[in-house]
Amino acid sequence: MPYSANAYVLIVLLVGTALAFLRRRHAIGGWLFYFFFATYAGLVSVLFTTRSDLRALDADNWPSTSQYHWYLVATLPVEALYFAIVIAATSLVLTRTERRLKILRGVLLLTLIVSIVCGTLIVFEPPLEILAISNFTIASSALFWSLYFLDSVRVKRVFVTHDWSEYPPVKHSSPSDTY
Repeated sequence: MPYSANAYVLIVLLVGTALAFLRRRHAIGGWLFYFFFATYAGLVSVLFTTRSDLRALDADNWPSTSQYHWYLVATLPVEALYFAIVIAATSLVLTRTERRLKILRGVLLLTLIVSIVCGTLIVFEPPLEILAISNFTIASSALFWSLYFLDSVRVKRVFVTHDWSEYPPVKHSSPSDTY
């Protein structure tokens, strides 16, 4: 029995959450691991949607050129920024520097702004208004990750101060703790 797309998304979310929990004591663990997992899982999902996306890029498949142009305005900038996030995230993992962290923060902030603008442009353009929901979902995700990469203790310790050992430290029980 084939599963719906939502079932596959739920499975990926559960696997990502489980892996993030299991890696919570590693430098790239917890929420930080979940960010990278979700980013690369999204990249893999592109392989499964490329065919339908390419069909949508053909102007002959649209009832009007106006809808086609609005579709391009709503999707291409956001898609390009997704690939910029993948590149910035990969660069950050390979070279754990504050400069690379600032680049990722900037790309996430730009994604937030562009997603809101693109979503707002098409929110009143039937039948494309459904794409606005996708853009606003991307914007909320970019907002969350922007705030996380700005304020996380783990992010600062891994990419800025480079003093990650094991945080928080594991408490070892001693015989005197039981009395």
